[in-house]
Amino acid sequence: MTVRPRGELLTAAPLCDEEHVLVAAPRWAGRLGPGTLRRNGPMVLEQLPVVEVHESLPLISRCWTDPPVPPLRTYFLATRTDTLALPHLARAHEWLLRAAADW
Repeated sequence: MTVRPRGELLTAAPLCDEEHVLVAAPRWAGRLGPGTLRRNGPMVLEQLPVVEVHESLPLISRCWTDPPVPPLRTYFLATRTDTLALPHLARAHEWLLRAAADW
């Protein structure tokens, strides 16, 4: 999950961060020119093939709203509160957290 759960039913620990980077083949990037996207916004992408999760371009739009900081999404490992007292779930939880450090 990418939103930290609130309330008493679930407990969450940050698992990993996903950094989003806007990339294009040199041919397509050359059609726009340096800084065009930042200056003119997403409308300039209408002429280019784009792969996005939604037609409103939520991930791409974040690439020019705060350029010095790459867009980031944090994933959380959620468990039901008090279930980590069960040894097999605690081992799986710890293993996932350790493995995620290398992702």
